[in-house]
Order: sequence, then C-alpha cells, then structure tokens
Amino acid sequence: MKTVSALKRAILLTLCVCMLLCVASCKKAEESFDFLAEKNDVSVRADDLLADIEKDDISDAPQKGEDEKTPSQDQSDDNEKPAADSKPDTKPDEEKPSEDSKKDPAKEPASCNHKWKNATCDAPKTCSKCGATEGKAAGHKWKEANCEAPKTCTVCGATDGDQLVHNYKKGLCSCGAREWGYGAWTHVKDEDKTIYVSTLNFDNGEFSSFEYHSEDTFEYDDNNDEEDDNEDTSTVKSYIYKGVKYLQYEGESSSVTYTINGETITVRLLGGSFTMSKSGKTKATVTEINGVDPSFYIDVGVTFEYGN
Repeated sequence: MKTVSALKRAILLTLCVCMLLCVASCKKAEESFDFLAEKNDVSVRADDLLADIEKDDISDAPQKGEDEKTPSQDQSDDNEKPAADSKPDTKPDEEKPSEDSKKDPAKEPASCNHKWKNATCDAPKTCSKCGATEGKAAGHKWKEANCEAPKTCTVCGATDGDQLVHNYKKGLCSCGAREWGYGAWTHVKDEDKTIYVSTLNFDNGEFSSFEYHSEDTFEYDDNNDEEDDNEDTSTVKSYIYKGVKYLQYEGESSSVTYTINGETITVRLLGGSFTMSKSGKTKATVTEINGVDPSFYIDVGVTFEYGN
C-alpha cells in the first residue's frame, strides 16, 4: 500500500512540473495579470489534489484490530444478523373477554363487585352487572297433571302438556268433580227451625220440594190418632242440615224434562221452566225463571249444590 502511495505522489509531481514548464514557456502569459491569476489557481488546485490523495491513503489504511478479526467472529456477526424474511417479535394482543368468560366465574373480570340474582328454574345464580354465573339452574318442581290443570311447576308456574280428562263413575270423578247433568242437585231454604228442600234428580227426571221441621217443633198431622205420649218419630223421614236433624213434614214432587247445552241446563215442569248455569264443580245457579210454582221455593239467584 505504501508503494502505491509513493507512486501516486511521483506521478502527481511529474504532472505538476510539466504544467509549470508549460506555464513558464508562455511569455505573453507571464506579462499578463490574468495569466498570473490562472497560475496561482493551478497551483492551488495542485495542492488540493495532493491533499485528496493523502486523505485517500489514510482512509485506505486498515484500522487497528480490523485485520486481526477472526473468521469465527465474522460467522458470529453473520448469525447475529436477522434473516431477511424473518419478522420481528411482536407482543400478542391482549385477550379480550369472550361471551363465555362473562358466564364463567373463573374467567370473569376480577374488578366486578358482583350483585347476584338468585338462581331460577331455568337459569343459575347470575350477576346482574357483568353477567357472570355461578352454579346451576334450580330446576322445576313439578306437580303432576290432574283433571283441573296440566303438569305445573310449583315455583314459577310453568306448565307442561295438557290437563287430564275427568273419568266419571256414576257422576263422580276421582278428583272430586261432579258430572254436570248427572245425579241430584239440591237447593235448601232455611227459615227458623224449618227448611224447604228442592231437589232436581236428573237420573229419575223428577223434581221434588219438601218441608222439614226440627225435632223439637215437629207435629203430627191432625189425622194421626196416636196419643202424644206415644209419639214415635223413628219412622219419619229425616234430613240432616248443618248438623241438625229435620223431620219431613210434607212435600210434593213432579216429573220434569231437561236439556243440557254446554254449561247451562233448562228444566221444564208444571208448565213453567227455569235455567241453571254451572258455577264450579258442584254448584249451579238459577239465572232465569218462567211460570214455576212458587211453592217449590225457586227464585232467580238460588244455588243448587250437588250431593246434598
């Protein structure tokens, strides 16, 4: 490298000498002010060129410790350089809470001050703020279906399926319901120690009305020849009403015809008629009356009950 630098200097000096000789040979240029200025300029340029050459020599010289670099270090440097197609490591995005984490207490936000709603038949214990859940739904508590209602949850009132159909035997279902239009329906009018009982028997097609007296007020008919001391009421028909025994005093009956239309029934007797509408399992109320003998104690609004 030193030989090359010396050679460059020799060539440069030679060129400079040649240029100076050329300048000196020009007599007109020596007498001219312009030529002198040009001469000075060439000299300056020559000095600059020498300075550039020396600068290149210094830059070409090896730095201290550069030549002593071992191959293993070069390989190490190469290994440290990232591959062209490699991508810098990036931080994964923070996981956002999913819908499941809202319900899973293990994943729920730790900062939530839960406000719990008790578990219901269909849903577990639930936080009304963040939606987190705990445990399981309580589940329905079913009451089996019967003739009055379908299978029903006793907690929330939910139903499942249909109610059962009444299974009547001689006008009575196992649930206690009475069959409409079957058996005897009775109305009782209570007056001071005397009751008037009107009975409509659908099976026999008969309507009867009887007067009953309590035992302490009962009297025999005038046609009864027995002495008062020998009165015997054991053979007299009786009727128990509100725990009191009443003895039959007199009465009458009449045949009837009737028609049932849905929840209503029309009864015809003695040239008159009355209509009853069902209310509940065992009761029916008279809603209309036309020409019925008042001795039967039937008025609009009276209620007949089944099974009295």
